[in-house]
Amino acid sequence: MATFANNILSIPLATVGDKYYSLDLNYIACSSPVQFGLNSATEIASQTTTSGSFVNGVLVVPAVDVEGVSYRIELTLASDSPVFLLLHLRSNSAGIEGWEIHSNPFNSFE
Repeated sequence: MATFANNILSIPLATVGDKYYSLDLNYIACSSPVQFGLNSATEIASQTTTSGSFVNGVLVVPAVDVEGVSYRIELTLASDSPVFLLLHLRSNSAGIEGWEIHSNPFNSFE
């Protein structure tokens, strides 16, 4: 599972095409919309379970732990910098009933 702590979104295994990477994205404080910069991307050997995927310019992370709450996030690649913009954020607080749109947990870290 991906995690967000100390302003770093850590995605242990993301698929990008036919390659696999461990990604660390740095939260850019006070950004509107919410933005993350690529801090590191390390190619790793192929795996069977991923914690995110990058397809058609969108990074989808189905489960991110933010202080004990699980979120699904979608980020779009905004530039060659590379900077990612938050597109969608949903909380799994509704349990099996599905993901609910939730207030932005990243605001509390500014």
